[in-house]
Amino acid sequence: MLPPLGWTYFKHRGAADGNSLAEAVPIYGSVDHAIEGLKSIIAQHEERLAEAASNRRFQMGQWLGGDSIPEWGKTHLFYRGHDSIKYDVLPTVLRLNGDRESSLREIGRRQAALQAVLERMEELSHTDADFAFLKDLSRAQWEALARHHGCPSSMLDVSSSIDVAAHFATRSARQSAPEEDLGVLYAFNLLDFLNLSGITQSGPTANGVGYRFTPIGRVSRQMLIFESPERANWENFDIYFSQDHTFTLSFEFVFVPGDKRLQVQHAAFFSAAHAMGLDPAPERPADPLTVAAAWEIVQTFAYKVSFVQSGSEHTAFLPNANRELIYPEDHFSRQMNSIVQAALTR
Repeated sequence: MLPPLGWTYFKHRGAADGNSLAEAVPIYGSVDHAIEGLKSIIAQHEERLAEAASNRRFQMGQWLGGDSIPEWGKTHLFYRGHDSIKYDVLPTVLRLNGDRESSLREIGRRQAALQAVLERMEELSHTDADFAFLKDLSRAQWEALARHHGCPSSMLDVSSSIDVAAHFATRSARQSAPEEDLGVLYAFNLLDFLNLSGITQSGPTANGVGYRFTPIGRVSRQMLIFESPERANWENFDIYFSQDHTFTLSFEFVFVPGDKRLQVQHAAFFSAAHAMGLDPAPERPADPLTVAAAWEIVQTFAYKVSFVQSGSEHTAFLPNANRELIYPEDHFSRQMNSIVQAALTR
């Protein structure tokens, strides 16, 4: 593993007071070194679990062979980049500040914008040839397309390309990230979700791959904890659930075949507590703010590294560093951008 410059605690993981295990994230001097560091962390973890995971990996391979998943999605690893370490892993609907009442109003406003976009997509699927392919997609896939074009959503954008994630972690650093802030790269390993205690259902869905489980008691995984820039140990990180307040969580990776921009970006969409073609669990909280508990698990069970922002976009994966390749412009994309903006400003 490349030696990081140091490490930092994620404050929402709890204080490093010796009484609780707080996750430490290594800091690298550049996004390129962070990419190599993240790959090394993943390789170490998979080597430790190679024998135990062989059957699960075969099972995962069987799931990822379906026609609903494009070629770039047939992997067990997905990535996401943030241009600031201050952001939690949360979908746009749940990125909230302020008190409970104002937060619930904002959730309602964003959900109304999403509904307006979906209704307009429905209209255009019958009147615009470039939208006709929507007729063959599910409602979840429609929401994924809306999210990809900037609409608030309950989904999180991810990519099977670590370079694409690095691009999104650096693309706005020059404009918005202060010099003292850090970028972050996340990796989500589908095999890890098969290790969660209390899992009740997993396998292919109409939209991709899904998991459903009711955690009771302790949910844990081994994580790489940095004690110093030179010393790192694998330790158990535990989340405890009260048996008196159990609830069922649903995770799904959603794929949308047929869209050029999604293909270029190797995009998938991670959904928590979202319809999966399964009956909704009666234990699922009705209050949207409590859904954040599902994303706490997602963030905890991700691999992550941070890096010092240089102010330059990562374009190593693009031929001739041509930024336009990752944002191809066509009639569908222009229309979607217009529809989303109209819904957000009305």
